[in-house]
Amino acid sequence: MRLSGTSLKQTVHTHRACVHQTTKLVAALLRVARVTVGLVEIMAAYHWVYDSRHLQGDCKELGSAPHPMLFY
Repeated sequence: MRLSGTSLKQTVHTHRACVHQTTKLVAALLRVARVTVGLVEIMAAYHWVYDSRHLQGDCKELGSAPHPMLFY
């Protein structure tokens, strides 16, 4: 089977469009992955801070924790 000039141009155009759409999809997936990693890092840091504060609170005697308004 031999492609005519017009058919070949159409095939090349379709292929380029497909590659372009695939490239856009991969770029979007990479952006989502970066955002997801960033959120995981933020949540890990939040949990670390929360856990360390929670542990500090557990180590103190009942009623000895400073009043939260003293830090404002």
